[in-house]
Amino acid sequence: MDNLLKSVLKRITPSDSEKHKTQGFIQNVMRVSEGIIEPMGLKQVLAGSYMRDTWMKDKKEFDLFIMFPENTTREMLEKNGMEVGKKLVTALKGRYEIAYAEHPYVRSEVGEYQIDIVPCYHLESAEKIKSAVDRTPFHNHWLTRHLDKSLVGDVRLFKQFVKSASLYGSDTRTSGLSGYLCELLIIHYGSFKKLIKGISEWEPGKVFIDIAGKRDYKSLDNQLKNRFIGQPLILIDPVDKNRNVAAAFSYKNFMDLVYHAGYFLKTPTSSYFSISREKAKLGELNKLVRHRDTCIYCVIFKRPDVIDDILWPQLRKSSRRITDILKDAEFDVMNHDVHADEKLCFILLELSMEKLPRIRKLRGPPVNISDRSKEFINKYKNKRIWVENNYWVAEIERKFTHAKDKISHTLSHKPKEMQEMGIGSHISKEIGSRFYIKTYAELAQLAKNNNGLGLFLEDFFKKRIVR
Repeated sequence: MDNLLKSVLKRITPSDSEKHKTQGFIQNVMRVSEGIIEPMGLKQVLAGSYMRDTWMKDKKEFDLFIMFPENTTREMLEKNGMEVGKKLVTALKGRYEIAYAEHPYVRSEVGEYQIDIVPCYHLESAEKIKSAVDRTPFHNHWLTRHLDKSLVGDVRLFKQFVKSASLYGSDTRTSGLSGYLCELLIIHYGSFKKLIKGISEWEPGKVFIDIAGKRDYKSLDNQLKNRFIGQPLILIDPVDKNRNVAAAFSYKNFMDLVYHAGYFLKTPTSSYFSISREKAKLGELNKLVRHRDTCIYCVIFKRPDVIDDILWPQLRKSSRRITDILKDAEFDVMNHDVHADEKLCFILLELSMEKLPRIRKLRGPPVNISDRSKEFINKYKNKRIWVENNYWVAEIERKFTHAKDKISHTLSHKPKEMQEMGIGSHISKEIGSRFYIKTYAELAQLAKNNNGLGLFLEDFFKKRIVR
């Protein structure tokens, strides 16, 4: 394993020339930015892995935080923050766009680098933050003091390991581990190998890490831990005791990481550090799907013009709601998932059957409850009705016998009506404009020219954690 890790680390560590080039670029950015913000009485801080030399060879993204006095109004912070960002990118001869998280920021491309210029408040304590981004400079400062240089390689190895499992990123699309969380875990366990061994023994809901080590809540049933109940991994933020750094980490991804670590310990190979994905093997996938003999539909519509942190929760919520509606109509949904690219959104549904019988059996009240029995008989007196095991039973016709018809009827309502059903607002709006329901065969045709869609289909039908 040691030889393997040395080989991987050599491959993923930026070369001296890359480091020198990046250092020169960042110094120039900071110099130009200083010239813009100094007359405004503002301060700045470069945040992220570059400051600790834990950045990855393939990462050319940096965050520059423009720090405003605490008494600045939110309106002025956003207005002046955007002004600074635009001026900086223009001076660097780059391109920019206004992006949105909790508040707007400037996302830019300057040459081969991406820089996010983020306005935040300059605060004395992370526990007094006014928005989530205010916490980042405190993270930066804490890690600079506590991440030993001897652990830099271990951090890179763990980041690459997590990326290879498609678990890197705390965004709503991934629901995985942030770079900050990766660094904290390495600090806590002391090395990559010790961390992987620890992860392989994790149990969901039973991992509680207080990395600061100076709290008075160490018992398993303490009040603070109960605050984060329902989260598989709890790691208290060393700069904010009220925050779980791993709050975005999903149960599915937690178990995926645990088994991924366990398999690596049994058979350590370089494949656990590979993040390149080949072209989807559609021929092999088509055979697999035919063998399943299930009914597959995919709802396709235009991607709403919103950020990922809004899009993905709404997509997943809408997928769950459509699934529930189908189940209420007695269509058994075996599995469902969502996908999106730059242009389109996909809600994929796998059902055990496409068509139900025209009639269904409806169980009524017990025969010994006279008033409810009379109501049931009067309601279904023109139907086939009988007694079965002390209960009234009626035979009634289904309104929808084909799953596709039920999906189409549900999504043909007005956007406001779909929202009232529980489908996301932005999703409802786009579906209300136009949507398509495709079969698997039609979807496979689309995937021939859309490898991202093909890989999504592979993950959907081949996904497994236990090997």
